[in-house]
Amino acid sequence: MEQRAKPDPRSVLLVDDSAEIRHVLRVLFENSGFKIVGEADNGTGIIDLVLQSNPEFVILDMRMPRVGGAEAARAIRESAPETRIIAFSAFLDEKPEWADAFLNKDRINQIPSLLRELTDGDGDPTA
Repeated sequence: MEQRAKPDPRSVLLVDDSAEIRHVLRVLFENSGFKIVGEADNGTGIIDLVLQSNPEFVILDMRMPRVGGAEAARAIRESAPETRIIAFSAFLDEKPEWADAFLNKDRINQIPSLLRELTDGDGDPTA
């Protein structure tokens, strides 16, 4: 595997089957100083997106049509192990083994803070 450039620490790829959720996330992140480098509505083709956009973070919905979060996360880990995966779902009560951190969609407004904590190396990424 060839050496990849270090990702921009404030770059985010959004993967969620809801266009409305992606829009809200985009606004939240952009207002918090993060850069959205891409969006997808499912995990199909996620590796190409990750390799093209080289994000620090992938916000990954757990339940999506075609390719779900767990399967997409495995593919990301194989191709871009330095990319941090944030599981983002209404169905989560704890961090799945495939994620670096998680956040329930009920707490959507807290997601920029979670990424700042992970970027700074402070705080509990499983909050």
